[in-house]
Amino acid sequence: MFDNIGRAFSSYYQIIFIKLIFSIFVVFFELSLSQIYLFYQKTPFILYTFIFLWISEIGLASYWVYFLIGLFYDFIFGNNLGLSTICILLIVPILALAKTNILNFDYTKRFLAFTVFITLLLILKISIFFMLFLNWPKIEIIIFQVLLTLIFYPVILLCFSPIRKLTNLISGY
Repeated sequence: MFDNIGRAFSSYYQIIFIKLIFSIFVVFFELSLSQIYLFYQKTPFILYTFIFLWISEIGLASYWVYFLIGLFYDFIFGNNLGLSTICILLIVPILALAKTNILNFDYTKRFLAFTVFITLLLILKISIFFMLFLNWPKIEIIIFQVLLTLIFYPVILLCFSPIRKLTNLISGY
C-alpha cells in the first residue's frame, strides 16, 4: 500500500498530507474537549502544541499549510476568521529560526522553549484581540488555558512519537 502511495506522491507531499490530516483530527479533538464543562471556552492549545512539535521534530512545511490549518481552526471554533492564522504565520518563522537549537535541547529546555512559544503566541493573540475590540480578554481564562496546555504537553509528546516515526519512515530519515 505504501508503495502505491509513494509512487503517486513524493515524500514531501506525503508529510504535508499527514500534517493536514492530523491537524484536522487535532482541531476536532480540541473542539470535543470544549464540550466538556470544565474546558468550556478554556480548551488547552493542543493544535499549537502539535505545530510546535511538527516544526521542532519533523520540519517546516510551506506557509500555505499553516495558513489552511489556521483558517480551518478559526472556522471550526467560530473565532474571528484569520486571528489564529495570523498568529500562527507570525510565530512559525521564529520557531523555524530556533529549530536547530531546539533539536539539541533536553526535555527540560524543550519544555521551557514550548512555554516561551505559547507565551509569545498568547501575547500576539491578546494584542490582536485588543486591536480589534479595544477590550482586554479575561486574564483568568487565558492563564487557565496556558496551565492546561503545559499540563497536556507531556501527554501530547508521548502521542506524537508514533507520528514522528511514521513521517521519518516516509521521508527516509
